[in-house]
Amino acid sequence: MLGGLANACADAAGPAAPAADESASAGGGGGGIGVVTVPDRPRVPSRHRVAAEACDHERPPGSVTRLYDLAVPPDTETCATDADCSVPPSCDGCSVGCVSVGGEKRCLSARPGSCVRDADCRDGENGRCEDLRGARCTYDECFSDGECNPGGPCACEGGAGSSNACLLGNCRTDADCGGGGFCSPSFGGCGNYSGVIGYYCHTPEDTCIDDADCTQSDLGPGYCMYRPEVAHWVCGYGQCVG
Repeated sequence: MLGGLANACADAAGPAAPAADESASAGGGGGGIGVVTVPDRPRVPSRHRVAAEACDHERPPGSVTRLYDLAVPPDTETCATDADCSVPPSCDGCSVGCVSVGGEKRCLSARPGSCVRDADCRDGENGRCEDLRGARCTYDECFSDGECNPGGPCACEGGAGSSNACLLGNCRTDADCGGGGFCSPSFGGCGNYSGVIGYYCHTPEDTCIDDADCTQSDLGPGYCMYRPEVAHWVCGYGQCVG
């Protein structure tokens, strides 16, 4: 999700957790065998989307406080407003703005594709200039589920820089999962690093229902995630850094 970032990602599904709400009981007497009892219905996931929600059209201002890929010309000057700044010869094609850096305001330039202020972000709805391992523009992709292509829902503040985003998935609410089904948010292989990337229906083949089911690994606590390649929920233990 983050442009220009090289992630070191250990994406291991780990051993499958026991099916939810299963209980094993050993028969009495001489060497009884274990009996597994599976409930008629899976338990209710701790997180699932009962109904759609509409996102508001408000969004706080963006903030650029780090330099990253901002160009800082040798002749950078102090300033009071953007009007005090001009594009230096050393940064042809850049945008320029008066930005607070190190306790004072200085004229900074951003190369094409980057930004120094919200006003540079004019290619979509509610454009904001954000620090995302480099200053770049983010936009609200949607305000309701109906604005997204078939797949997951419109997640309010669920995208980069707290923008509204259309997520992946095969459901938007529990009703899309048939009678008694549940539509839950899922991490991807990077776990919490990338946050929720989609919404998917739970299935009879799931080997977990909640994150609390994923404890059988020396990698630490896991998370219950939907794996498109197997079309059901499994325990994941991968985390990305960078």
